[in-house]
Amino acid sequence: MRVWLPWVDYVQAPQDTATFIAQTLSNSTRNKAASYLMQVQDAFIGTISVSAIEAGIGTVGYWLAANQQKKGYMIDALIQLKAIATQSLKLTGLRLEVLNSNTPSAKVAQRCGFRLVDSVDDGTILHGKTVTRHIYLLPLNTFFLERRYPCQGR
Repeated sequence: MRVWLPWVDYVQAPQDTATFIAQTLSNSTRNKAASYLMQVQDAFIGTISVSAIEAGIGTVGYWLAANQQKKGYMIDALIQLKAIATQSLKLTGLRLEVLNSNTPSAKVAQRCGFRLVDSVDDGTILHGKTVTRHIYLLPLNTFFLERRYPCQGR
């Protein structure tokens, strides 16, 4: 995870993880976030979430175990998350931030219909280097999605 996620270095103790879980549960009960574990057979392989829900748009976050990448699991998870976002959470859009060097996540976003809308150089630091964040957006209007941006599964 550390390769792409700047916050990993700040998780230093079990209490840091406990605080994150408590915040996640609190946000979920206030309809500000929804988080899901990804499992294949009996193995936990990653997570996917939508958070920072405001004005009908939520921010997608995910991670996947290195040995499970390039198997289509994240695309499958995004397909399911899109359904949850529209049907249960009643969102009108999803946002995804990808660091400039994270080509695999950029490809997943593009395959699922996300479109690049902005690039931000705001001083985000990853491993001692300033990185650009690319902002992708996916409108969740069903007609629009089916006609223009079908998610291309595995």
